[in-house]
Amino acid sequence: MKKLLLVLLSFVTLNVFAQIPKDIEAVKKTFLNFRTAVLNKDGAFGAKQVDENTVKYYQHVLDWTVYADTSVLDTLNVFDRMTVLNLRHRVSKESLLQLKDGTALIKLTIDSGFFAENSVKNFEIGNVDLKYKEGTAVGQAKVDGQDVGMIFKFIREKKAWKLRLAEALAMAKKGMEVDLKRSGKNENEYIWTYLILETGRNVSPEIIDPLKKR
Repeated sequence: MKKLLLVLLSFVTLNVFAQIPKDIEAVKKTFLNFRTAVLNKDGAFGAKQVDENTVKYYQHVLDWTVYADTSVLDTLNVFDRMTVLNLRHRVSKESLLQLKDGTALIKLTIDSGFFAENSVKNFEIGNVDLKYKEGTAVGQAKVDGQDVGMIFKFIREKKAWKLRLAEALAMAKKGMEVDLKRSGKNENEYIWTYLILETGRNVSPEIIDPLKKR
């Protein structure tokens, strides 16, 4: 009986070790797919590469975009407030109200080119620290083959590896907070300046108003 258990244990262990290289390649492929989607402005393909937590985050963003008034906007961090006001500034009210869920918003942001190409263009995943049993992985980011001190996180959902994009955006939030301090502007001045520079047009004061009431 003990021999049988040892044989079974060895078989399972060997299978796991054999699977790990395949999973590492799958992790890298997921990132490559997301990069390709951003560069090709293919929102449907890009939305398939991200995890459920990212979809939930974008659902929150959609809710804020549609319903948040100034009392709610003022409670958001500068990155989330910028995201909401950027959507209201750049996308028509009719288009935003047609969005059904977080996945639809992810598709729109990629289709519309809101992810800057230079944020992914020369990026790739180098070394991957994969925890097979936990179903998680951390990939070291490289730009033009050089490590850049950044990581991207992944999670296995329904037997497929997904990019934890919401966690990558959390790093962007920290970067924006640093840039805000350097600018010497208050949060709203910083956001208004960004929107004007990014789009080349004036910002309507109406973007602080909700698109509709609950």
